[in-house]
Amino acid sequence: MSARDLLRTLADILAERLESEESGREYYDQKNSPLTPDTHMRLVRCGALPGYKVGGRILVKRADMHAFIEAHKVQPVAGAKAATVDDAVRELREQYGIKGSNAA
Repeated sequence: MSARDLLRTLADILAERLESEESGREYYDQKNSPLTPDTHMRLVRCGALPGYKVGGRILVKRADMHAFIEAHKVQPVAGAKAATVDDAVRELREQYGIKGSNAA
């Protein structure tokens, strides 16, 4: 076996192993969740995400987490024209008749 063949074989083995490790992680806990730890815990506690308590960890299946995230996709608002936060605040104040400045 040549050095090149050996390297290809090793690369294939490493790729397989990395792929199996990623797929082996079936759950997110509050530390590796794509959400903040507080949001992760709150959504499980209120039942929005099915969770499992194991020791001090609250586990959520990756598929359930991804489905939850996909279900909460933000849609653009029709006719939205605010280019900055100040513009958005100004538009909301006008819409609801609130007087005052944009200063926080």
